[in-house]
Amino acid sequence: MNNKPKIILLITSGFSIRNYLVSNFFKELNTYFELIIIFPEELQRVKNIIDENINVHLISIDKYSPSKLVSLIHLIIETATNIRLGYRNKNIEPRRDHYLKISTRIIIKITRIISYIFLSDYLYYFFIKIERYLSSNSLYGQYISKILVKQSSKMIISTDPYNSTESLVSLIGTNMDIDTLAIPLSWDNLTYKGHLLLDYNYYAVWSDMMKRDLISHGVNHNNIMITGSLQFDAHKDEKYLWDKEKFLSRVGLDNCNYLITYTTSTHRSFPLEHKLIEDIIEGLLKEDFNFNFLIRTHPNDEEPDRFKLIEDKYGNLVVTKPWEYDTNNWWNFNPSSDDIALLTNTLRYSDTIINVASTITLDSIVFDTPVVNIAYYPEKSQVFAPLIENSHLSIHYSEVTKRKGVIISRSNAETISAISHYIKSPEYLRQERKDTLSYVAGKVDGKSYSRLIKFLRKIYDTHNQ
Repeated sequence: MNNKPKIILLITSGFSIRNYLVSNFFKELNTYFELIIIFPEELQRVKNIIDENINVHLISIDKYSPSKLVSLIHLIIETATNIRLGYRNKNIEPRRDHYLKISTRIIIKITRIISYIFLSDYLYYFFIKIERYLSSNSLYGQYISKILVKQSSKMIISTDPYNSTESLVSLIGTNMDIDTLAIPLSWDNLTYKGHLLLDYNYYAVWSDMMKRDLISHGVNHNNIMITGSLQFDAHKDEKYLWDKEKFLSRVGLDNCNYLITYTTSTHRSFPLEHKLIEDIIEGLLKEDFNFNFLIRTHPNDEEPDRFKLIEDKYGNLVVTKPWEYDTNNWWNFNPSSDDIALLTNTLRYSDTIINVASTITLDSIVFDTPVVNIAYYPEKSQVFAPLIENSHLSIHYSEVTKRKGVIISRSNAETISAISHYIKSPEYLRQERKDTLSYVAGKVDGKSYSRLIKFLRKIYDTHNQ
């Protein structure tokens, strides 16, 4: 007879598959709890990666699609939350909307204006109650209630509390007196995605920085546990660490020249990125060192083959792609061990990483790999230039910028100079990089999963004393 307490794990994206199911977290959690994994119908591949020796109950559910009224209310509260907390960045926000339909842009603009009406506590919290009421009493809410009643679970773990399906399942669980734990998926979520639909019982975050962000949302500090980030655990796991020869063979390189890696943005946010990369390569060819250039495309790139022309032009350039994904939903992917190892070893063996204010910066610093952040656009553009020029000043990324552990480049000449400097002096900004990683990501030792499980066991033990 299985006397282990039941715990529900919500998995709604490939990122959560990577962080929780493919990692050490899943197997160790199973030692202490009976696992129930709830996932949307579109993530059927979850079934294929569960170790058959692990006793787990899989429940596939429909994806939640809020009504237009609930979506409008949510957008109003989301915007009002960001205004109340000082999280709006007007240099970036309007330009992120450029790829939306005109009608959608108009609705968003009107909503942002309306949101100022709801800044008072009374209207703000009144609207939150309305959103919760309408969501809980929807047909989907009733559908989830029937599922949860059958499970007799002690806790629901949300691996992405800003996902609409996960937030509603958690809300229904709270209404049924089931404990809930929220683990924000990434470090930027709390500073631009607005409010959380419900007050979770507990929260687990990467660092003191994220704890501070949660407290600004009104969360009691006693309910927050700092565990580190599971997404960085793989970088410390020996099973993902290849020798250099294997890495070079995997990416199609046959020499040990200096490796310069550019991790891309999406086509819709940086359509001329191929031109910027070509300018960088041309500049580097004039320097006095031999190099290979690797382009790692963004997981959400709508046109990942857009670098084909320059790939054919330069013999020392290779392009790699993260993983296969559903073109209709880029969050729907199933990362293999090889996919995870490819990222880890790309960052590990690169001599410089270049990107536009990406989380990859933190991944790179795990290996003490120097980073250049691009803050310029190769041509004049009223839409794209301000977005690229100001990305490093966004609310969350400014915490990296102000610690000066990366070089912010505002021209091609500055990029070439930065790379050359790193090649000659890889130790440059080493302490600043270390301080940045510690502040933003917390403890990066490959054991975040273990601290999270210890937190879960403490919660359960406290409730059963």
